[in-house]
Amino acid sequence: GLCLGITCVFLVGLYLNHEKEYDKVFPEAKNTYRLVNKYRDQVYSCMPFPDYYGSDQSTQMRLINQLKTYNGVRDACHFVTNTSAIGPNEKAYVGMNGKRFALDNFLYTSTGSSFHAVFPQVFVQGSAETAFSAFDQVVITAELASLFFGKDWKTQEILYSSISIGSDTYMIAGIVENPPGNIHFDFNLI
Repeated sequence: GLCLGITCVFLVGLYLNHEKEYDKVFPEAKNTYRLVNKYRDQVYSCMPFPDYYGSDQSTQMRLINQLKTYNGVRDACHFVTNTSAIGPNEKAYVGMNGKRFALDNFLYTSTGSSFHAVFPQVFVQGSAETAFSAFDQVVITAELASLFFGKDWKTQEILYSSISIGSDTYMIAGIVENPPGNIHFDFNLI
């Protein structure tokens, strides 16, 4: 009984420590705030997009540019994960090198450089400056690179290779380390 009790307290302590450390891998984590909207109520007025899924990048940037005008706001970014309330919530077929996988772990952003400034990623290949410089580019994780190119992917020329997502074709502009398990979003592809 004593061993079982000590084990339970130890496991609860590990769990609480993991929860307490959420997002602390990012610099300035204590000064980073996430603004979200309520999607299940009738509180749509603060999201200025006439059609969220069909709004172009310039329309989405209005909110970001407005946030940046407030005192104390150093930077602002916009991102949506695939599995969020407003994300597509469906798997997409990602293909490359004759391999095709159904993935559901995407992160969409129209503000790549600001996203990297607020939530910096560790680039294994490429850089944030080039990876987030155009909208027809993607950044993949080391895990996804390993799926497509094998365990020796670090020795291969992967950057600027074409990758298909659904019926669209993109260029791989960067490879980042896998995101840690204690952040509030997850992705295999940006």
